[in-house]
Amino acid sequence: MLLLALVILVPSCLGFANKFFEFVMLFRGDADGAFAITPILNYLLAGFGFLLMFFWAAMNGMFHDIEGPKHQHLEREKMLDRGRG
Repeated sequence: MLLLALVILVPSCLGFANKFFEFVMLFRGDADGAFAITPILNYLLAGFGFLLMFFWAAMNGMFHDIEGPKHQHLEREKMLDRGRG
């Protein structure tokens, strides 16, 4: 799982950082680069929003029992199947 997370997250983070750096350099270097402030703010707000949602989910225990709902669903399905037969 850790390897999969690294394979997905590392390139994603590098791509995000690269694009953010390009927007900042465009904003700083070119007089017509003022349009780049909108994507910069969008990147920052979206990234911060996802980070807040992740911490909220972690603090509310949403990652404690990932397998539990699957087992509960299967138990309910067995119970319903027994009731029909």
